[in-house]
Amino acid sequence: MAPGTCTGSFRGGKTHRATFTGTTILGGKWLELTEQDIEPATGYLAKYLIGYDSQQKRLVEFDANNFGAAMYSSTDGWKNDVLTMTSPITDTPNSPYVANRFLYTITSPKTFTVDWQISKTSTLVWVPADHLDCKLQSAHPLN
Repeated sequence: MAPGTCTGSFRGGKTHRATFTGTTILGGKWLELTEQDIEPATGYLAKYLIGYDSQQKRLVEFDANNFGAAMYSSTDGWKNDVLTMTSPITDTPNSPYVANRFLYTITSPKTFTVDWQISKTSTLVWVPADHLDCKLQSAHPLN
């Protein structure tokens, strides 16, 4: 995957700009994505591994970043060009939410969106937390 540049905003309107790169690994069985935030300048850097877990019979995502780590899964996989990856429900004290999810949407061969949603209740009422519109840069200078 050619590098992608993303622009959007967090809930509340704060600007969010990031870059994404991606490649398949482990014989094409897993997708490795790297995200680096440009704005805000928090230094956020993440590595995401997305692949199929044959024991759980679902897609899983490992999220390792310089602020922590998380796991997500999807029993539905890709539906209508959207992949929804949801965290387990947690009861961590003082956490701002009990669950969160990412929606990866392919909008064209060279564009995609990433939406982060949170739920503050275990009944899973999703509210937007971040939205990015991403455009892949050409891997070849003439494309």
